[in-house]
Amino acid sequence: MRLRMASASSVLTTEFTTTMKRKYFLMMCLLVSPLALANGAEIVTNNLSSLHPITKVNGDLVPLGTGFVKTGTIALSDTEVMNSPGDRAGLIASFTEFGTTITFGAGGSGGFFSGTISAPINPGNPLIAQNIYIVAGDGSDLGNSDAVWIFKSDSVFDVDPADQKTIALAGALADGSILVGTPTNVFVPLAGNSFDGSQMVLFVPEPGVGILLASAGLMLFTRRRRH
Repeated sequence: MRLRMASASSVLTTEFTTTMKRKYFLMMCLLVSPLALANGAEIVTNNLSSLHPITKVNGDLVPLGTGFVKTGTIALSDTEVMNSPGDRAGLIASFTEFGTTITFGAGGSGGFFSGTISAPINPGNPLIAQNIYIVAGDGSDLGNSDAVWIFKSDSVFDVDPADQKTIALAGALADGSILVGTPTNVFVPLAGNSFDGSQMVLFVPEPGVGILLASAGLMLFTRRRRH
């Protein structure tokens, strides 16, 4: 009887500790979220709502202070965006960025981002009436990332300078959809728990790069055979 009571007490203690860790983690995330900026259109974006972590292709959380998260719009159809990891140059050419770039590390944990991005949008700006996208990668830019992740929001850019839009990735993703990113279960050490998240998708090497790599491999193999 005492053993059963001790076991039950241990389970309750573990559950309580896990709950407290998650609450503490959420509090930290909220504390580090930037305050709204004045002047210009603003987009408040994060993946802290319901906690939706993002990982690299190997399943590891994108480390603190690395990777990039951009907002903007993409002049491609949904199908073309879904296929964009196979056409890096086309994705870069079709993406128009809004404001500044942020990195991962919100709440002191890899895999999470949070920022308030502000910039003026004047009449005639090509962003107006276009869907707001969130584009992330494991490098410092699209050009030097190994993998990419793309979210399309139902919200659109408009010209109202007082407008502020919040795009928060929640578990249900009710305000948009992930076009590039593989659903996965992610363990977050700081929170001491696992959450539904997304894994980035690897860029497919351009044909020219593949030919160069194949040629280099063939030359190396030939040299080894000669020796």
